[in-house]
Amino acid sequence: MISRRKNIVVVLFIGLCFWQSIVWIKNLSKEINLGSSDTLHNPGISVEASRDSHLTHSVGGTKDSLAEFITPKIHEIVKSKDKEVLLEETIRDALNSVREELQDGGRHVHLHDVGSVPSTQAYVALCSIFKNEHGHLHQWIDYHRWLGVEKFYIFDHESSPPLSVELEEFVLQGTVELFYFSGTSWQLDADRYNSSSRQFLSPQTWAYDNCFRWFGKRHVFMGMLDADEYIVIREGLEHGGGQRPDLRSFLRPYEAYGGLVMQWQLMGPSGHVHRPQSETMLEYMQCMPKEVMQRFQEFRNVPFGFTKSFTNTKHYMDGCNPHVCALDGAKYMNEDMVPVTEEVIWEVHWSRIVVQHYVTRSIQDFELKMERGSGHSKYAKLSKKLNITGRGWNYFLLINDLSTGECHDGEVAYQNCCDTGACVCTPRSKKKELEGVL
Repeated sequence: MISRRKNIVVVLFIGLCFWQSIVWIKNLSKEINLGSSDTLHNPGISVEASRDSHLTHSVGGTKDSLAEFITPKIHEIVKSKDKEVLLEETIRDALNSVREELQDGGRHVHLHDVGSVPSTQAYVALCSIFKNEHGHLHQWIDYHRWLGVEKFYIFDHESSPPLSVELEEFVLQGTVELFYFSGTSWQLDADRYNSSSRQFLSPQTWAYDNCFRWFGKRHVFMGMLDADEYIVIREGLEHGGGQRPDLRSFLRPYEAYGGLVMQWQLMGPSGHVHRPQSETMLEYMQCMPKEVMQRFQEFRNVPFGFTKSFTNTKHYMDGCNPHVCALDGAKYMNEDMVPVTEEVIWEVHWSRIVVQHYVTRSIQDFELKMERGSGHSKYAKLSKKLNITGRGWNYFLLINDLSTGECHDGEVAYQNCCDTGACVCTPRSKKKELEGVL
């Protein structure tokens, strides 16, 4: 009797898994990219599913959705696996199996590709984690794609609405692969890094680790960049003529090293109270000069916190903070091919390439930024403990006061991008509300 009851329970369990699989996949096929608001323990599954949900299958002149012909495959795998198999594992296996059949079985697969570089051929890629960065991402992607970045891996941490709505066109092109995760699901992987030297400190470090582990072998270089950071190749920069720099050519000499470290230049609010109508690089010229940066206490205390990097993926070892990664013994170099140390960073090398960090933007933007909070929580807490800085209005005013220079190279670079048709230039704001006051 007990054995019969167990068999009944097993059958019911498998049936429930199968039913949930069908419902889950069908719902997923209706979502836009990664529009799900559910917590995902493994965002990698969601990304693959979201991309496949845009596949169409052509057989005999008809097109069937992925959800319709993947269902039997899920049923087949559920029957063949142990009753305790995770639903996520089942779905992953089914998706992979169907993908192989579509690619190897002589059937035609539509990827909605409009000419993007295949993932496995992209020389340079970016990893990023965003939360509620609506309104900034199109210009950020357009500009960095023009610069030479061929692939973007974006981790969406609880944006509302999900960034999939805004980034759909880039996902369909294959330019962006998008991961949505919510709550504290990133902490479920904490056991992967639990040593005294490396552990997941925040959603940001978790996202970067997964980005490098999952996709590093696809690319020669991978970088980490936030939505308020824009790379400017100053070397050879001239206004007009639609001049296009080439990040790939800039990075090639670093193939012999662990990667390139670039330095931040902090940009001030430029008198804006409200978010201006034009693009970031065209509206904010107020910047912190080199000599002021060198006296800035936070920079003196945490110099690596004022850098960003492109890592040579063959030297990536284990884990990254938001600025650099742990390497296998190889060295990061700066723009002058000098090994990077704190002393070298304090010298401030940014004549050839720089990351312009629009750390405040307008008062309106900064208020939203404070509501979002830090993506690298432990770094923020450590800074506060050391009394380095608080990311409140005092910090806003401090950056404004110290940004005594004007930098137009970002403006020139973005205008050149517009001149080639790769970027959109919106007419600029006619007046800055607090110009001469802030």
